[in-house]
Amino acid sequence: MLHREASPFSRGHLERQILSAARLGIYDFDDALQWDSGGGWTRNIIPKPAKCIAAVRAADRVVAGNDVLADWAAGFSRDVVMIPSCVNPEAYTRKNLYTLSDPPLLGWVGSPSTERYLRLVERPLLELHLRTGVRFRIVSAGAASLGALDVMVERVPWRQLDVSRHLAEMDVAIAPLDDGPYERGKCAYKILQYGASGVPVVGSPVGANQLALQRLGGTAITEPGDWFDAIYTLLTMSAAKRAQIGEHANLAVREHYSFASWESRWRSAVGLDPC
Repeated sequence: MLHREASPFSRGHLERQILSAARLGIYDFDDALQWDSGGGWTRNIIPKPAKCIAAVRAADRVVAGNDVLADWAAGFSRDVVMIPSCVNPEAYTRKNLYTLSDPPLLGWVGSPSTERYLRLVERPLLELHLRTGVRFRIVSAGAASLGALDVMVERVPWRQLDVSRHLAEMDVAIAPLDDGPYERGKCAYKILQYGASGVPVVGSPVGANQLALQRLGGTAITEPGDWFDAIYTLLTMSAAKRAQIGEHANLAVREHYSFASWESRWRSAVGLDPC
């Protein structure tokens, strides 16, 4: 089984060789690598798209993390299985206090490369900060300035053992995204993490985010000007109502996006159980 790529320095030959040599070669991908033009100098010299296509073609079976990726992969492979990116709810600290922090705490978790999406909500976040004094916690390995948002940002280094605790302390979490081909292939992982922690979420209904927000009872924002109202509404509603939203999100993750709920299909897809 090969997940995403064998090496950042491969041009596709290594992935093709590994998958072709296996009795059952399985390629698993959970991001739109075929439309990914980002990255540092190595990605400019050795881009991901051609490598992804080579791996999909060489694999006996492809496991795609959402319907967008599965539909694309079906153009290069006759055996594609869609299994959404999942989380283990038991590994997350469950939020149990929904009284607002003082001042209120918004949050976001992600990688340095995706921090650029926070610029999409700069104006509404700054307005919320001005009106309510809200802080904005960013859980990331990044350290770059976010410009005007720096006045309200609290950076927390991403560590596997700590991220769950930081999520559970947030009053509201956000997941903004551009609406482009690469973003439509993303797998809503942030939203699933927020839901596993029982945190109310506001996000862009792009790609897999749309169904995840719907299932988890999150707030989907399609117009830039609606971010302020959506977050403000969550911050000003009763603690009991926020708790209800968080509980629903947690239960939805368990039902639709937990490892346990997809275990049987996963085992069959990777050849551990008969199909």
